[in-house]
Amino acid sequence: MPRKMSYSEMRAIGLCTRCGRENPTPDRCLCPDCRKKKNEAKRSNCSYRKRIKMCVRCGKNKAEPGKSLCYECIGKEQDEYYEKERTDIEREKERDRKRMLALQRKKSRLCPKCGKYPSINGGTCKKCRAYMKLYRDSHRNGLPRSEWRSYGICYTCGKHKVIPGRGVCKNCYEKRLSTVPKMLESADSSYFRQLNKLVFHKK
Repeated sequence: MPRKMSYSEMRAIGLCTRCGRENPTPDRCLCPDCRKKKNEAKRSNCSYRKRIKMCVRCGKNKAEPGKSLCYECIGKEQDEYYEKERTDIEREKERDRKRMLALQRKKSRLCPKCGKYPSINGGTCKKCRAYMKLYRDSHRNGLPRSEWRSYGICYTCGKHKVIPGRGVCKNCYEKRLSTVPKMLESADSSYFRQLNKLVFHKK
């Protein structure tokens, strides 16, 4: 019995990784027919999850009110947006920009991190120091944030136990719900949509 080819082997010789036939679009892993079937199945699955008010991304948790994603996936979307792959030149430019911005803020006696509040002895402001302390405290358990929910730890604060069926604690969940009306009012803001990479629907 011949050995089944691996995914990389099929890509190397120009075969569709799903049906195994010759792929007329070798720059993609699937042939046009398989790609069409996959997209149709994905759209159908997404529509079904929306109807039952489940997260369209993970399909495990309930979607947040007025949204198509759960609380945990909203955080992942934001993390992925800011951690997108960039070239070395772009990274160096970003580091130089941040260094110059921090120097300008220090000259103006502002917090070099946020630039909103007065610095303390040339360092960060009270709010940034409190935030960093909270961040350090929440990471003392030695677990990466992606595993907090598996251990029953709130995905947002990392301090309290999660609500059953949610990835966050009661305090963070109620705080999140309190911001929903304001977020829905900003549904027409292109900046807000780009920042969160979500689709907001007016009621």
